[in-house]
Amino acid sequence: MKTAVIIIAFNDSRLIEKQLELIDKFCTDKPDIIIFDNSNVECIKANFKSNHIYYNFTDGYYLNPSDSHSTAANAAYKMFSPFYNRLLFLDHDCFPIKEFSVSEMLIGWCLAGLGQQKTKTYFWPGCVAFDVNKLKGFPVDFSTSQEYGLDTGGNLYRILEVFQGTYLNEQHIPNPYFTEPPYNFYSTIHNGTFMHFTNASNWNNTPLNEQRMESLYKILNEQTV
Repeated sequence: MKTAVIIIAFNDSRLIEKQLELIDKFCTDKPDIIIFDNSNVECIKANFKSNHIYYNFTDGYYLNPSDSHSTAANAAYKMFSPFYNRLLFLDHDCFPIKEFSVSEMLIGWCLAGLGQQKTKTYFWPGCVAFDVNKLKGFPVDFSTSQEYGLDTGGNLYRILEVFQGTYLNEQHIPNPYFTEPPYNFYSTIHNGTFMHFTNASNWNNTPLNEQRMESLYKILNEQTV
């Protein structure tokens, strides 16, 4: 039963290097790792050479952030789902901070993710796992939905209307080292299994982002010693 972790990357090799380190440390499935690089500069390719790491440079960076992300995720699922029983998608700023198993996350379920409740319920694409065999070829679509006003991953609502998924929990935690709003917090997902920095790409040009990122790396290192 083969497992892969798929990372959607954007312009920051340091994030990916830390993810690879922590996936290797904490994921008991010992998965293959697939990097879909959405960067607008090819800045991280040379850093990753391994027998179980696969790298793809996408050409969707010219799209808006939501469509760029969904295009990469859709391409990754289509390309690799025929070869793996389980797939875990992670944003580049979502890190495991304790031991976990993708196969255990999916016991009894077709998919597992962080629920987003809007006009439809769907799973956030930054931490979502699929049991490919149980989905029986059902189309997996990470696209936005203009019809229902849903962001990236919005069309995953279609799966949840047909198959049973398990909902991961999330907790927002104040950042003790960075107190400037709006991103003066981080979150933990799945009973503290993952740490999500939030907006590591700084797509909206938030001030003091370098200081915020350094504070988050400090917390991450403290929690994963």
